[in-house]
Amino acid sequence: MKAASVLFLFYLSFQTSVLAQGGQPYFGQSTRQYSIQSWEFISSDNFDAYYYGDGHHLAELALILAEQELKKIEDLIDYRIGTRSQIILYQCEYDLRHSNLFQKTTPFNPGGYTYVIQNKVIAAFNGNRNDLKRSIRYGIADILVSELMYGGSFQERLRSSTLLYMPEWFYKGLLSYLAEPWNTKIDDQVRDAFLNNKFQNINLLSPNEAEIAGHSWWNYIAQKYGKQSISDILYLTRVSRGYENALTFVLGANSREVFKDWSDYYEHRYASDPGNELLKTVLQLPSRLNKRDITQMKLSPDGTELALSAQITGRLEIWLFHLPSKKVTRLFKSDDKTSQTWKETEPIIAWDPKGKEIHVFLHEKGLLQHLRIDKSGNKIHQKILQDLSLIRSASLHPDGTTILLTAVKNGQSDLFIFDGEDITPLTLDAFDDLDAVFSLDGNEIYFSSNRNGYLNGATVDYRFIPGDSISNDIYSIPYPYQGEKMRRITATLYINEIQPKPYARNGIAYLSDNNGIYNTYVTLGSQKLEKTWVMVYKKGSMEILDSFVVHGEVDAKTFDLNDLDLDSSILENAGDFTLNPVYKHQYRHYPLSNYNRNILLFDTDHGLQNEAALLRFEGNYFIQIMEISREVENDARYTQVIPSAYRKMTGYLAFVRDSGSSGYLVEKHEQRVEDAIVVTKPDSVQKQLPYTFQTGFPDIPSREPRKKSSSDKQIVYRVNPHAYKTTFFPSYLATQLIDNSIINTPYYINNPYSSTFNTFSRPNLNARVEAGVSDLFKDQSIIAGGRIPLRLYSSDFYIEYIQRKYKRDFGVQFFRTSRLIDGTSQSNRVFIHEIRPYSILPLPSNFELRFSPFVRIDRTVQNATDQATLQEPDEVNQWGGARLELILDRHTMEDLNFPHGVRAKVYLEHFQNFSSQKNSTSVFGYDLRWYKKLHAKIIWANRISGAASFGPSLVNYILGGTENWLGNVYNAQLSQSQNHSFIFSSLFTGVRGFQQNIRNGGQAFIFNSELRIPIASYLSRNPVSLGFLRTLQWIAFYDIGSAWNGLSPFSDQHYNTRVIDQGAVKITVRNKNNPFVSGVGTGFRTRIFGYYLRADAAWGIENGVLNNEGKASWYFSLGYDF
Repeated sequence: MKAASVLFLFYLSFQTSVLAQGGQPYFGQSTRQYSIQSWEFISSDNFDAYYYGDGHHLAELALILAEQELKKIEDLIDYRIGTRSQIILYQCEYDLRHSNLFQKTTPFNPGGYTYVIQNKVIAAFNGNRNDLKRSIRYGIADILVSELMYGGSFQERLRSSTLLYMPEWFYKGLLSYLAEPWNTKIDDQVRDAFLNNKFQNINLLSPNEAEIAGHSWWNYIAQKYGKQSISDILYLTRVSRGYENALTFVLGANSREVFKDWSDYYEHRYASDPGNELLKTVLQLPSRLNKRDITQMKLSPDGTELALSAQITGRLEIWLFHLPSKKVTRLFKSDDKTSQTWKETEPIIAWDPKGKEIHVFLHEKGLLQHLRIDKSGNKIHQKILQDLSLIRSASLHPDGTTILLTAVKNGQSDLFIFDGEDITPLTLDAFDDLDAVFSLDGNEIYFSSNRNGYLNGATVDYRFIPGDSISNDIYSIPYPYQGEKMRRITATLYINEIQPKPYARNGIAYLSDNNGIYNTYVTLGSQKLEKTWVMVYKKGSMEILDSFVVHGEVDAKTFDLNDLDLDSSILENAGDFTLNPVYKHQYRHYPLSNYNRNILLFDTDHGLQNEAALLRFEGNYFIQIMEISREVENDARYTQVIPSAYRKMTGYLAFVRDSGSSGYLVEKHEQRVEDAIVVTKPDSVQKQLPYTFQTGFPDIPSREPRKKSSSDKQIVYRVNPHAYKTTFFPSYLATQLIDNSIINTPYYINNPYSSTFNTFSRPNLNARVEAGVSDLFKDQSIIAGGRIPLRLYSSDFYIEYIQRKYKRDFGVQFFRTSRLIDGTSQSNRVFIHEIRPYSILPLPSNFELRFSPFVRIDRTVQNATDQATLQEPDEVNQWGGARLELILDRHTMEDLNFPHGVRAKVYLEHFQNFSSQKNSTSVFGYDLRWYKKLHAKIIWANRISGAASFGPSLVNYILGGTENWLGNVYNAQLSQSQNHSFIFSSLFTGVRGFQQNIRNGGQAFIFNSELRIPIASYLSRNPVSLGFLRTLQWIAFYDIGSAWNGLSPFSDQHYNTRVIDQGAVKITVRNKNNPFVSGVGTGFRTRIFGYYLRADAAWGIENGVLNNEGKASWYFSLGYDF
């Protein structure tokens, strides 16, 4: 194998006839910066946390979480982190989405690229501490696993990057497993996938599906073989350069057997899970909504319409679903649309109590905004909110004057009241308060929180909280809220209750994963007299003489102190007394649904007539509309709460059947101090009303957070902030032994006497080196590189600086190129020096406007062979000009040569010769590429490209062949038009089946269409480990194109005219050749030794006849795409 690779590289590197043509057009996904952040950082022993604005508290929390989770992950994979890491914190997903951290350019030829681990953990706070912890764990896992598998040093990564391959399900699945323990959400996703056979062929999964499948695979390995096997598999994977041998050594089974056992394990597990299928009355949402992620659902006050908040490829939308007619209407869409989907919570929506307007909260143009839209989508009101970073939920008071918000401020998620002008906080503490909603009468607020019994305003250090046991419970506070009272409705460790809603009979409905699947529950409260406090005052004063408790019923009219066994001294001095009955508030919990999939979203209407539940089955959204139960106790008798396999494994079941009734559930309490809640503040007794309510939980004194034990490792936190100073880090190094791409300009000095196009434009197949560095936030980058010439007369060098920090990106490029010109009696060298500053204006929806002026100097030097050539002066052409481009790049690369989406550009450029006005030209061009996914891994790729030159001189476009053709063949029989002046020549490849120069002229057009199918991925359901087969694609293609002079390709063209000169007689022969030529064929794509190679067999069609006597022409080339 090694000998074959050496011979292969030797052959390609030293064939002097293997020449390069082509230049890939620039597409880009610039990000618009709406604000310039001033970054600071604080530190701990292993991390630096970078933040901006009021994110200091969030940075402290991130450091604590990172240090806690680092040791857990290190112990699990048995590897210790090598260097310090940086945590980059954003206060909301919107800010992260508009950062430059995900800027990445896919190289046209991937061979030799080595990317450097930068030890960065990137996280955005969405108001949920668990999500923040998951992001931090995911980033730490990525750093540790990458170091373990590829090595920490640059030399190790350079050696390992091309030899070790880990598929998405293996690597990303492991990161997901390390980042997030198995929970109800993951269990539901895996359940749906296995019950619908989505994981039958792991080679055909999308990146998200592969991550979920991989998570379940690693969980299976840990469950069956023990967690120690994870570190053993990783170590042996690195040693053996593949996971298959590692599975055999560690598990004693090959990959085929392991994957069969994995599939059998989950299929058997979910076959026995409880739950009912959807009812026949369920409504399926229109198919176009199934392609979107629905993040919020709000039932209108009259229960006839649903407002839906959705996202698709970064665009935020609001839809209105009319239940009686089943019609759906889009009311709103944001300006932004990106190539990837972000897990954002926006837009936040809430109905006006009258049902005529929808309140919307979202970020637009860098600002958090409040909108009011009517049911036709018209904006009625718009206001900028300055004090909040993010809004998680909104609920309007029944009178419509105030809005209850759960929002993020200063890195904390709390409750706020918004009256249209001012924002007033209700809670201010480190806990996450979510999903807040007003009661029907507006006198109470229900919300979900992980405060675990702490009062509002409690000062908590997260280091001393058992984070794995914290879950969300339902709480209630009165409105207006003064901070004295807080009732805990549920108290369930390890079980989550979310999305509370008002329900009939003053009940509270919510979603709970009590049995391992999110279903609907209702809590009803009741009051029971527990005791009566008797306060006895001295005669003639309000001084308390004595107090005591009386159990049982007390009649205030007949109550007499003399009837009690009191000390005589008290009776003699007793004056007035008060009776303070103390009621115990009891809660009963009733299950009202039992689906076998999670209810994603839940809501009730204001009239308490209907309830709506959103579920997802087999990738489709369904809405279940049901009448609100008036007889909760009776209806609950028909709902069986049976734990899922996942819940049985955890051993936690919060609600169990009460022995006295089959209709309701009671809470099962563990004897843990975390179960307690203090209802009143210590100094609030005198402020209480005569009637005091208590919870059904044990009365225990107020507690302080658990103190750190002396055995815990001491972590030093340096929380004094330091300003960030720009520092550059290495990003990648490319060392390509094989490269034949055109690096700079596609325009080269026209040489009409050349028999092989222009040698100047065809760099030999040389080695290329390129390196990139960038700052921590990728706001600034420097790229430098060049070709190492195997011949002294052919070389390229370039350097580029990019600044992306501001609303407009800008940069500057410098190129130096030298080539040898053939086709003349003398040997000439041409040197090109070009400097090109540029500015990029990012526009919404992945558009960008790019402007780049340039200065170019072409110097032709005649190589000295005698005294005459030594004295020959150099020919110098000085050019100036500019290029204006409108670019759209909305594509994603899901796999190797597997793009999906759209890329397009339209450009206009001008070349002006400073020495001669006649030697100037302008070019208008376009390039549109559309990639359609027909099946899991089958892509239909299309390209339409064209260019037209105009002005005193023209560009001669050379049609035929393919991009980066190895062993190209040039058609020397066709000359260029003598009726036009050409100053540049440029290849216009993309018509296979012909030699280069099958057509030429000042205008050109091509259309390409390819069907790409990964063969091995469809033939095998087990993972394909051999790189050659894994990346192998079979393609079928059709090309058509033309190059011509004048306005129309069907006008008289020089390739239709042949002049026969017989001295006194000159004969002109005019042919009627079709200006368009086409090609059809098939081919293969695969990656060999790190380089992506294309092999095509094409049959050219000219004038309706097969070219080359019907024989196929073979094309071998480098690089992705067309």
